[in-house]
Amino acid sequence: MLTHLHISDFTIVSELNIELHKGMTAVTGETGAGKSIMLDALGYALGNRADSGVVRPGAEKADISATFMLEHIPSARTWLIAQALENGEAECVLRRVITSEGRSRAFINGKPVPAQQLKELGDLVIDLHNQHEHHSLLNTDVQRRLLDEFGGHETLAKKVADAYQEWRKLHQKVQQTQKAQDEKSARLQLLQYQLDELEALDLKENELQALEQEQTLLANGENTVNTLSQVISRCEGDESAPGILDALRSLNQQLQTLKSEQLRDIIETFSSAQIMIDDGLKELSNFLDNFEVDQQRLADVDQRLAIIYDLARKHQIHPDQLLETFRSLAQEFESLKDDEFNLEKWHKELEELQNTHQQLSHQLTEKRAKASIRLAKEVTQQLQLLSMKGAQLKVQLTPLTDKRFAIFGNEEIEFLIQTNAGLPFGPIQKIASGGELSRISLAIQVVCAQKSQIPTLIFDEVDVGISGATSEIVGRMLRHLGEKGQVLCVTHQPQVASLGHHHIQVTKTITRSGNTEVTLAYVTENSRIDEVARLLGGVELTSQTVAHAREMLVNGQKMH
Repeated sequence: MLTHLHISDFTIVSELNIELHKGMTAVTGETGAGKSIMLDALGYALGNRADSGVVRPGAEKADISATFMLEHIPSARTWLIAQALENGEAECVLRRVITSEGRSRAFINGKPVPAQQLKELGDLVIDLHNQHEHHSLLNTDVQRRLLDEFGGHETLAKKVADAYQEWRKLHQKVQQTQKAQDEKSARLQLLQYQLDELEALDLKENELQALEQEQTLLANGENTVNTLSQVISRCEGDESAPGILDALRSLNQQLQTLKSEQLRDIIETFSSAQIMIDDGLKELSNFLDNFEVDQQRLADVDQRLAIIYDLARKHQIHPDQLLETFRSLAQEFESLKDDEFNLEKWHKELEELQNTHQQLSHQLTEKRAKASIRLAKEVTQQLQLLSMKGAQLKVQLTPLTDKRFAIFGNEEIEFLIQTNAGLPFGPIQKIASGGELSRISLAIQVVCAQKSQIPTLIFDEVDVGISGATSEIVGRMLRHLGEKGQVLCVTHQPQVASLGHHHIQVTKTITRSGNTEVTLAYVTENSRIDEVARLLGGVELTSQTVAHAREMLVNGQKMH
């Protein structure tokens, strides 16, 4: 229930604090006095789109707070807990701050939240009806909930939703697992192909380096022979010129004639050099005698290296990393091959959950079909009382033809209206005018009030365009709703105002500084009689209108 509303620097309201009570509260005032300001401000506290134009001229920001008592609204308390916004108390405060630059901030129980969360919570605690705002009753989800509440099968509807949620959760798990299995299968195929290639290559340790060295040697065979021949020739010499080895022998013989102890190490060095060159020369000669440039071997080495290099490019690695890659891929292949998924059990569970959902949904469809007839009949009766002769409500249940698996059951639900006999039925928002829309909403709420979870109902001039007799019926309906919860009604009809449990008068004045100021205050006894009399006969009050107003109030307050 809405218990308190605080408005600061909003349009022509500088500061307003008002307590609100259970029952029906009528809100009246002269034309242009700003009767709907309170409801407009409340709309912003409930998440309506921010507009810098609502900030009072000269002020930096508009600040609106709405306090609700949630003691008997478990759905709202559950929502707060789920959003981690509960304050541990039954009281909840929704606040909206709008700056003159158009920026907006939203709060629930003092915690910053997106404006959308104000809307979500607001839908659970209040239903705001006027000719210009979107009515929650136009939402097919709300219509479905109202039908289920009216029929008394909310528990069954929740079981359907729970079965769907359980199925959906498992279905997502199966899909994710199936995707992982498909990806694993594809990976295994790729790994097998790569391993087959690497196994066929049969690369040995250090083979790459040996092949590259052999290729270099074979590719430069002629140059190798010439170079080695020149070295041997220079070392051995010929008849025309002694070789390096002969020269070194001669030098060593000369050095041996010197008997100096100090030269002993040097002489030994020269002697060792002769021996080493002599040995090297023999090895070179032996190598050269056995060396042959094998073009076929060179072609084989080139081909082998090309295969190795090509496979390395495929894996985008250096050729000397191929063996390490082979071992890594083989390890991954064995690991994946051992990780088998078993989806058979989950598929059986999915089938069982789907069967459960369908069985429950079938039961729900039968109950909804019966309840829809009763609801349409009772709402149609209320519409006749509200001066909508010939109007009828029809609750349409449309089966889901595409075999969708839905959280709400096997059918979509929509309230259709026929405003005049002979005209086609259509969606409420497309057929009804603003005034008709409010009265249709009122009729539906009256019928559903006994079981509706919406605790606070607000109606903005639902009596526009109806006669005095019908206005009294509207007033009786609103009072009846108020006895079940809380109703706020902006009205210009004395018949409606006189039936309120409480009465708020809106007054607009011009301050000494020339600013317009709006105030809201409860009126009682003589002040209330005067206000009802004003609604009856205008500004000039007569004894007759005052007496009539007193009688209306006495009779109205006798109603239960």
